[in-house]
Order: sequence, then structure tokens, then C-alpha cells
Amino acid sequence: MKSFNICVIGGCGHVGLPLSIQLANHGNNVYIYDIDKQAIKLVKNGIMPFREEGAEPILKSVLKKKKLKLFSDARVIRQNEVVILIVGTPVDEFLNPRIMDLLKLISQYLHYMTDKQLLILRSTVYPGVKLFQNWTFAKGE
Repeated sequence: MKSFNICVIGGCGHVGLPLSIQLANHGNNVYIYDIDKQAIKLVKNGIMPFREEGAEPILKSVLKKKKLKLFSDARVIRQNEVVILIVGTPVDEFLNPRIMDLLKLISQYLHYMTDKQLLILRSTVYPGVKLFQNWTFAKGE
């Protein structure tokens, strides 16, 4: 089985960290990028920043095997084949997704990405939303 270098943006949260741990546990090299330096410190020390049944022993194992690494510098994104962006979907007062907010968030990371990377959006955007229709990603926009 091929392993990948994967960067999980927002990887210390309730969605990103369990995903990161499992990806690392299955042999991938996982690089977590997060802005929460306190959560990064806890995770680097093998401590879950929230309760997740059974996760801490696996976390300690993948850290020991050096399959999981943590960063607060977004430049780590460029070093990976796969980028997973964890984001809660912003909604308006009628609970409709605010797609432009998602696109703006994605565009914040574009200058750290390459054309050869696979970007996976891990969000609560429901199926059928035309996220990229009529919107061009260009570095610097």
C-alpha cells in the first residue's frame, strides 16, 4: 500500500486530530498545521486536547514512530502531496452556506500550495453545492 505525505490544516481540532491520527496510524506521514499553539504543544506531548475515546494511545504511537508532526508555520503545506482543509462551514441567518467565505479561506492558503497537490475540503458543505463553479483560483487573488 502506498503511503502519502498529508498536511491537515486545522489538524488539532475535533475533526482534524482524529483524522490525522488515523491517517498516520495507517502509515502515512501526516503534518498537522494549526494556529492553536497550545493545542500543538499538548499534542506534541501525546496529550489529546479534548476527550476522544481510545485516541491517546494511538497518538503516542504515531508520535513515537514519527508519522505525525505538528507545525504552526503554514509553509509546511507546500511539502505534501495531499492537503486536507478542515473548516466549519460559515452560514447565513437562514443556515445557507456562505460559499464566498469558504473560497476566501481557501485562497489564503493558495500561495503555500502547488499545482500538483490534491486539496480535500473536509467541511459540512452539503452535497451538490457548486463550490468552484464560476470562480477562478489564482495565486495572489
